Amino acid sequence: FVAVEKGEVNLAIIPFENSSTGAIKDNFDLIREKDLYILGEYNLRVDHNLLGIKGANLDTIKEVYSHPQPLEQSSKYLKDKSWKLTPFTSTAMSAKYVSETNDIEKAAIGSASLSKLYNLEILKENINNSPNNYTRFIVVGKKLSVEDNADKISICFSTLHKAGELFGIISEFAQRGINMLNIKSLPILEKPWEYYFYIDLYGNIYDEKVKEALEAVENKTNFYKFLGNYRQGN
Repeated sequence: FVAVEKGEVNLAIIPFENSSTGAIKDNFDLIREKDLYILGEYNLRVDHNLLGIKGANLDTIKEVYSHPQPLEQSSKYLKDKSWKLTPFTSTAMSAKYVSETNDIEKAAIGSASLSKLYNLEILKENINNSPNNYTRFIVVGKKLSVEDNADKISICFSTLHKAGELFGIISEFAQRGINMLNIKSLPILEKPWEYYFYIDLYGNIYDEKVKEALEAVENKTNFYKFLGNYRQGN
């Protein structure tokens, strides 16, 4: 996010939510806070594997490294093990670290492609909790871009802490026949028991009904951010 914000890179591909463990909260917070937009998305099937150096096996392992999300997504497999679980910056960096240490007591959780990239062995395949494990990635950039065939809109907002406020927001879409794809609430850290809401809608901002609904929502909220209008991922 910072690299895109500073102009060091044009775009970044960011994991946003997982079909098993839900929203990746830090990244939801960052897309709300940063002056960036969602320009696209991709839904990737993710199979997690236990990776170790040549000569390692399940009996030699004492410590496992990975990003917190894969650790959580593989919790059922890991819960009966006596291994120390160490969160790391990413699955790629975890695999790289294990490869460099060349220690049969260390393992990483990551994709099969990482085993080839860092010359590691797959000690156990498909350890994720769900066989249908998907992660939604978003493409973020500094400049808003909307193509004619864009069909998904993302917004975030907060409302006054009063009864019926969220219903009033949702009704703006319902009365115009605009389909909501999902809604999420995440806590506002500085305001206990108050929440930011994230909504994905089906539509394009060039549609007058959509434009009217978004303007009405903005007028009803005490914080509002248009996150992007892009093509739905596969």
